[in-house]
Formats: sequence, C-alpha cells, structure tokens
Amino acid sequence: MSKIEFIPLGGINEKGNNCYLLHVDEDIFVINTGIYVPTTVNLGIMNTIPDYTYLIENKAKIQGIFIGMPKHDNFGSLPTLINKLTNNCKEELDIPIFLNDIIEEKIAIFLENNNVDVGLISFSSLKNFGNTKLGNTLVSSFSTFTKFPTSFGLIFKASDNTNVLFIDEFIISTERTKLFQSSLLQINSFTQGRNNILILGVNNIDSYDGFVSPRYQISNEMNNVLIDTDGRVFFASYEDDMYKILQAVKYASKFKRPICFTNENVKKLITFMIENGFVKDQIEIIEPLDMIKSKNAVVLLSYQPDVFSIKIEDVIAGKIDGVESEIEFRISKDDSFVFACETINGFEKQQAEMFDNVSKLFTRMYKFDSVLPINATNEDHKMLISILQPQYIIPVSCLQMDFIKYLNLITTTGFNISNLLFADNGKSIVFENGVYNAKDEGKNIKISPQFIGSSGMIDSNTSIIEERSTMKTSGALIISLLLDDTNKKIIKQSYSTVGIVGTDNKSINSINQINAELTTKFNKFLASNPYNVKEFKNIIRRESTNKYKKTFDKEPLVIITIVNQNQNF
Repeated sequence: MSKIEFIPLGGINEKGNNCYLLHVDEDIFVINTGIYVPTTVNLGIMNTIPDYTYLIENKAKIQGIFIGMPKHDNFGSLPTLINKLTNNCKEELDIPIFLNDIIEEKIAIFLENNNVDVGLISFSSLKNFGNTKLGNTLVSSFSTFTKFPTSFGLIFKASDNTNVLFIDEFIISTERTKLFQSSLLQINSFTQGRNNILILGVNNIDSYDGFVSPRYQISNEMNNVLIDTDGRVFFASYEDDMYKILQAVKYASKFKRPICFTNENVKKLITFMIENGFVKDQIEIIEPLDMIKSKNAVVLLSYQPDVFSIKIEDVIAGKIDGVESEIEFRISKDDSFVFACETINGFEKQQAEMFDNVSKLFTRMYKFDSVLPINATNEDHKMLISILQPQYIIPVSCLQMDFIKYLNLITTTGFNISNLLFADNGKSIVFENGVYNAKDEGKNIKISPQFIGSSGMIDSNTSIIEERSTMKTSGALIISLLLDDTNKKIIKQSYSTVGIVGTDNKSINSINQINAELTTKFNKFLASNPYNVKEFKNIIRRESTNKYKKTFDKEPLVIITIVNQNQNF
C-alpha cells in the first residue's frame, strides 16, 4: 500500500508561482517551477517565486523535475531552484529535468539568459505511454494539445497501482500534426480506466462557450491579411503561443515573404525547430535592419505579457530590444498591424494605450476577434471528465473563484462533488491505497513569500516588506539635493524611483525627463524666493507628486533629503 501526498508550493489561490510536489512514499516528484510577475507594481518587487526551502532540505528524495507545458508561469523560477540545488552552479545537478526536444531548447535558452550553465544539468525525456521507473514509481507521459508544441501530461503509477494524472493546459482537438496532437483518448487503454487522482489546471474555467476546437485556428485570417496587403505585416502574439507564431511562419512561407523576429529568443527556438526538421516550411529569416528596408516582410512581435505592450511600442518607434536602429524607421501606409492574442487580466490598460498609439501609425489594423485562445472551455473540461472518469479531482493553477466555477461546472457531469478536493499552498492532501484520507493531515510545510527585486532575492521577514505592501499602489520617490548657498541653486541632485513604473527604456526616459523639469522648477523657486526649508520641501513634494500623477497616474510617497553646502541660507 502506497501513501501519496500532493503538496502545492505555489499556484493555489494565485495566478502564477505554479509548483506542485507529489510524494509517493519517500520519493518526491516536482511538477513545474513557476513564477508570478505582478500585473500591478509592488514597491521594489519585480516578481515572486515559490519557497524552495523544503526541497533543498529534502534534495536526496527528489526523483525528477517535470515541465510539460513551458509557459513562464511554469518554469520562471527554475534558475533559482537549480542554483539552490547546485550551490550556485558549483556542482552538477544530479536530479533529472524531464522535458522533450523543443521544450528543452526553450528552457535551455532561458537558463543561458539567466547565467545558468546548462552543461551541469541532466535533461531527460519520457516516451509517450512508456514507463520510466523512478524510485518505486512508474512515470509516463501523454501528449496534450496546447499553444506550445509537443506539450505533455504525466501519469505516476505507485507500487499499489494507484494512478495519479497531471494535466496542466489542454483542449479537446482532433488535429494531429507532428507538433500538435493529443493522446487524451488513449489514456484509458494505458491505465485500464483506473484514473484514481486527476490534478488539473483550471485557470481559464468559464471563459467561453462550446469547444475551442476548431475556433483556435488562424489560417483563414492570416491568408486574408496577406492577400489584402503588399506591405509589411507586423504580427503581435505572446511569446508562449507558439501555435500562432508557427501559423504566421507557415503563411509567410506560403506567400514567399521574409520573416523578421524582433525577439531573439523566439528566433532561436524557430531556428532550432527548422534545423531539426520539426518545421518544414521554407522561410527566409532577415535581421531587423533588413526588415526596415524590406517592403513586404512579416515582422513577428512576440513577447511575454508583462513586457508585451512596451516592447511593441519600442519596435513601432524604431527600436529593437531597446536599441535605437541605425536606420530611420517609419511605418508605411501599406504596412499592416495584426493583434493575434487575447487580453490578459491585469494588462488591459497597457494594451489599450498601446493600441491607441499603434492606431495613430497604421491605417490597416486586424484583430482576430473570432479566434479563441487555446485554453480549455467548459465543454472541454466536461469532455475530459467524461473520457477519464477520475475518482478524485484536485484543481490547480487557480483562484478560489475558479475553484467555485469548476465546482458548479462538474455538478452537471455526474461527478461525485465530495471527491473534488481543494488544495492549499504548503498543505498535504493524503491518499492511501488510492483513497483520500481526510483524517491524515499529512505535511504542513511552512512557506514564506519569496520576493525578487532588481538586485536579487529580498528577505521576506524584514520591515521593508511591510512598507512595500503599504505603498505598493503608488511607490516612492526619493529626492536628494545638495544646495549652493552662495548662488542659490542646486549643485547635485539624485532622484530614485521605487515601485512607480517598470525598468524599461521608455519608462526610464520619461522619468529622466520629469526629473530634469523638476530640477529646473526647483532652481527657479530658489532664485526668486527667500529660502525656507519647510516651504521648499512643500514645493518639492507638491510639484513632484503632480508631475508623476499626470505622467504615470501614481501619487508616490516623496522622501526628501536636503544638504546645504554651508548653512548660510
């Protein structure tokens, strides 16, 4: 008889930070190593990651790390975990990371960008419905249809024949290509219908009616766009949505148009797929400077959601990766802009502003409103339950309201809702001999928020975190001035912003311009008024607050330090 414990380290009642532990007797299996990028700025905090203390303490028990759907929410903190497990990459990682060829390449690019030596890591793959023994558990994979090619789910078979299935994202689709296919219908023949425990991502529950398939396809839309214009086509999509990116590549090839990738990571991944025979389309890849001179290129603008709008505006303004082009870049009247992705909660304002700016430049704009994102709808979820008929379901990658929506959904399927189990970060759900044991509370892992700032990890127990929480809405502006008391002017000035805006070039340029204007105003005040430190600080605070509110819609806390060169003012 096996004891199975499911323990989330993140991903429950939050968007992102996805990390789940499956204890099978003494063995630990790690599924996803995610990250959360705040959609609103937390003061000094760029993102948060799961607390990996428990894994570091139990490293010897870890049998493998699994990432079957490579979205940033699922692997963004992998560099941190690897560094912790290998003493900052001074040792080899003796724990295999299970991926596949294309996912491995994406993860390897990401790790290299984060200064992780991939030569110290053992990457492994799982055969579709092929058993790999890890400890006393048999582990196998099955293909799932998601927005990323060759994504897969997992089956863990314990020594007592209890089967635990993990499915992250999926849709029900009959499309079968080398890169995108699903083997959900074949699971029962492999497990003999014994699907005891289903751990299932439900973060997009109740989004659309009906099945997604075939409404995720963009072939007709892309065909019509490329017929409609002879000019360049700027195609905007999220970096993880490789299905749409590959469709754009396919139709660029069909119409014999060169392709420019403004994101080097996407370019590397597509090049890998071409060189290894995953993509058969004959395409011409050109560099950004050649794209500027081209009259009919397809320009792929593909980024993560948190930087999506900023990066697109940079490109449209003639900047690639934040570097101003050597050649003047202007949008032509024949150019078209295609928005081929859904708006994600939290980024509505940024995308609306981006659309407004883009629409001033393009006379031809296309938005694929009839195309659905590749996320499971209610009907997809109901069909999955009908196919697998699991005994227990544990929803993950969800908020409490998503759990409630899922509960309401499955009441129509005949599933025993008392077997729908809601997990909590750090707490075990325990099964013995495949049966849920409500009396056994299992492990209760103490986990603390792990914050990442621009300089790395931030101690979650320091008082400054409480200050960040209090001021996270508007941030802080720290102003330090050195005054010349003889000439009544500012000799040196320092303006530091924390949590007001991001660290992108556009925001930094705006801040620098604001600060220069503030210095000019402060000097004018000093030159025309008797010096009074209290009045001067009030002027500084009022002018700074008004300027930042007008520009960024934020009213930051203004912290002022004034030093007089000598005290004769």
